[in-house]
Amino acid sequence: MQQRIDNRNADYIPFEDKALLSVKEMCVYLSIGQTKCRELLADPANGFTVRIGNRLYAHRKNLDNWLKNQIY
Repeated sequence: MQQRIDNRNADYIPFEDKALLSVKEMCVYLSIGQTKCRELLADPANGFTVRIGNRLYAHRKNLDNWLKNQIY
């Protein structure tokens, strides 16, 4: 018996399996708005910003480490 493939979720990859997060994914991951997300990504000194062409991404593991360091 052949299984049907659900193409609606074919492009979905859980956050835990991704190395880079787009701006929209980072917004969902951190529960913040796009403006704040872009503000954080604009600072290359944060250690998690990755620029590919004109696009900004967050390196998820480095972002997680950065978040841990933000806790007082």
